[in-house]
Amino acid sequence: MTTAVDGVVSGIDTTGLINAVIEAESANLRAMQVQRAEVIQRRDRISTLTSRIKEISTAVDSINETSDFESATITSPDALAFEATASASAKTGSYTIEVASLARQTVLASNGSGITIPSKAIGTSGSYNVTVGSGKPISVAYASTDSFESLATKLDSVDGVSAYLIQTSDSPAGYEIVVQGESEGTANAVTVTRVSGTAPTFIETQAAQNASLRVNGLTVTSSTNTVNGIIPGVNLDLSVEGGPAEVLTVGQDNEAIYDKVQAIVDAVNDARSYYNAQAFFDVDSGSRGPLSGETTTRRAMDRLGFIFANSYTVTGSTTRGLAELGFKTARDGTLEFDRSKLDEAYTANPSNIVTFLTSDDGPLKALKTEVDDVLVDSVNGSLTTKQESLNDSIEGYDKRISDFQAYLDSYSSRLRAQFNDLEVTMGRLQSASSQLLSMVGTQ
Repeated sequence: MTTAVDGVVSGIDTTGLINAVIEAESANLRAMQVQRAEVIQRRDRISTLTSRIKEISTAVDSINETSDFESATITSPDALAFEATASASAKTGSYTIEVASLARQTVLASNGSGITIPSKAIGTSGSYNVTVGSGKPISVAYASTDSFESLATKLDSVDGVSAYLIQTSDSPAGYEIVVQGESEGTANAVTVTRVSGTAPTFIETQAAQNASLRVNGLTVTSSTNTVNGIIPGVNLDLSVEGGPAEVLTVGQDNEAIYDKVQAIVDAVNDARSYYNAQAFFDVDSGSRGPLSGETTTRRAMDRLGFIFANSYTVTGSTTRGLAELGFKTARDGTLEFDRSKLDEAYTANPSNIVTFLTSDDGPLKALKTEVDDVLVDSVNGSLTTKQESLNDSIEGYDKRISDFQAYLDSYSSRLRAQFNDLEVTMGRLQSASSQLLSMVGTQ
């Protein structure tokens, strides 16, 4: 380590002089740091643009197959007996539904004899046989020290059964043990038979039963109140029995289809708007965005634009371009979408539009291929390889900056050593001069 001797003899501001020299030499270092920051910014902007372009492919996934155009809407004005939900493939039509009975589970209650204090010991040992549906009887034993609460807990441990204590009145013997099936339907009926002991017997207060309903005159039964498959693609949740027949209408939900198309437009516009914000150039001020003049991203956005402007020949479809379906490219490259034009074309000839949009020769497959295989592929995508190239550049800047910083540190140390040597040499000359003058003065 070189010890600083800062102008002790010469009076020179050695540290200030060295700092000035190093500051001048650091111009190249600062230039490299600025260039490195610009490359990082460009890489990060391309990464964000890549993510937004990937969203285009995700939007296309929702409507690039024929089955994606299956979208149902259901209406059941003033329906009280049921609630209906439909999947995309629900069978369109009108259905008259009448709910005759709801599915119920078995409910059993003790006769209340002797149950005055739930925590009081039963006093005798015994057992019950509990049967659920067609299963084998399950023995539930209890000891004389068991309370009615613990007896309910033991009954509750049987699979398919729920048991608990309730207070039915303020009278001393106002407690009951309730045992009920956990599932509705006759196939899940529960019986509880006392085999031995003096604990209460159980009587059935509600019998298990299946749901029964008529759909367009056809009688249907179900073990649960959730009825699926009677109407293809429609689920019914039954809630009220014995009421009048109610009408359920299943129709094609075209708006849901148009929403899928709109999602593609939105994804494209999101990517385009982001690119425009990063690639601007102001002639008057000279200011520019991080992607201004960046050819890879410009070509990517141009290629996406061409897909929407191109003409297509699709077997089985008379449609030739997306402009016929309400697409239009604005001056800034974003898309405008007129839903009414798509509705008009789709309503007039649904199969024509479905074929055009889902064909391997159509625009949506071309769009997905462009995004997935050409632009954002993890190995060969142009945006991917560009980011990798920029990462290599950043690593190169890191090495050059590190090497140049090492050079500056070494140069500073050399200058410090040279100035220190100068101070020492001048100090020695000054001492020798003093001695010489002293010798001359004594003669």
